Amino acid sequence: MKEASFIKRLDELDIKHSHSGENIMIDCPFHGDANAYMGVHFKKNAFHCLSCGAFGDTLTSLFEALFEGKKEDIYIDVEEEEYLGDDDRIKRLKEKIGNAGKKKKLMIKILTNFDIDEFKFPYGTNREEYADYLESRRITPSDTGKWNIRCGDWRGAQRIIIPMYDEYKRLIAVYGRSIADDKFLRIRKSRGADVGKILFGLEHLKNRKVGVLVEGEFDAIYLQQYGIPAVSIGTKRPTKIQIMKMAKKFRKVYLSLDGEVSMQESSEIAWLIKDHLPVESIYLPLDRDPNDLLENEVKEIYKGLY
Repeated sequence: MKEASFIKRLDELDIKHSHSGENIMIDCPFHGDANAYMGVHFKKNAFHCLSCGAFGDTLTSLFEALFEGKKEDIYIDVEEEEYLGDDDRIKRLKEKIGNAGKKKKLMIKILTNFDIDEFKFPYGTNREEYADYLESRRITPSDTGKWNIRCGDWRGAQRIIIPMYDEYKRLIAVYGRSIADDKFLRIRKSRGADVGKILFGLEHLKNRKVGVLVEGEFDAIYLQQYGIPAVSIGTKRPTKIQIMKMAKKFRKVYLSLDGEVSMQESSEIAWLIKDHLPVESIYLPLDRDPNDLLENEVKEIYKGLY
């Protein structure tokens, strides 16, 4: 499509546009703000949104999103600060890695073509099996709405569907857990998702300056029910980007991994974090996850973190 045809098509669809240098500025189809932050550059065959960071080095995906309603998964280009402040801890870190405090580009993939509304809320007619499963995991109906939890058949099994957002509430991945006791089908996440670049649950912790790091998504959901500022790292060992986000958000974190993790393993993981911000370990009983704890156990183990 040539530039003249593109402008004509915008006019036909009553899509606002204006020129800024060699760019045509339009409303970005990849996020909800009604502002002309998307720059379309025909000579470079590229587009870039100055608001959400969506970009592409070909205009095809933009044309499909605008004119055909197709929204393929797309990468966003986000400015992230690695570390904040200038105390002694940060000075030591600067000496180690040489670039602490500088801004850098973080490439993270967002899902734009996953229709969460194809799945139903777990509570309702003919959804008893899903509701029973959530009840067994101690997830309340109110949390179903808070976390936008859904259910349905996905990737070969009946699953509880949990959208995974970043701190800006952009859909990064979809987590699905089979309600059947089948280890081969139990857990699935959307293909190619950048889950190592987010802290699951962080978008719900607006002003909390202390965080509790857990492994699983259900662990974070469960502990947040009690007001505990839990976020999931999705595995035992946080990535460098996750540590960067912790340092940016929290003044201190508590490491609370599953009970099967040995004290030595937990100490080794704490060492990865401690140069970036203070960390303290909370050890759970053997073979117990945070989601396995009873209410009185939660209040005792995480005392003072409500």
